[in-house]
Amino acid sequence: MTRTLLTAVFVASSLLATTALAQSGSSQTYKLKQDAPSTGTSIVRTLVTSSLPLDRPYAELSEEHKASLRSLYVDMPRDDQPPFPLKGLGVLYDNIRKGAGAFRATGQLSLLVLVGADGEASQVEILLAPDPDFGRFAASIAMLTKYKPGVCSGQPCAMEFPVRGEFGKR
Repeated sequence: MTRTLLTAVFVASSLLATTALAQSGSSQTYKLKQDAPSTGTSIVRTLVTSSLPLDRPYAELSEEHKASLRSLYVDMPRDDQPPFPLKGLGVLYDNIRKGAGAFRATGQLSLLVLVGADGEASQVEILLAPDPDFGRFAASIAMLTKYKPGVCSGQPCAMEFPVRGEFGKR
């Protein structure tokens, strides 16, 4: 799998996981909501919507969810596994979301996190960010996150993990 192909697939289709689940007949979405309504409203807004559960580690994802995640990668064999945040996506996205509010970031964020065979992030490439400072902040959160390493042919291996979201959208 080449980096260029993975990047092209990643950038070209920000809704690939949702599409894969929709085609398989699953329409379940998972949401991360505000802790409390914004000032001046009583509405608790949805902050993150995902086709994958936000509160589960990789081992607790259904086979359908794992297949959806694998579909983000070019020709990933069925027995291989992508890296994944140890505590699930919710912790990662919630920490990035907190920074989005502080930076007043509005727009899309796309990162590629290189996760080593030890589960540690070693590098983050900022592909798209609504603001350079927010992009660096989100990259630092991704670097501090602990991951389940990718698995290639039964062995832990270095692999990229995509992080993307849209912030400031009402």
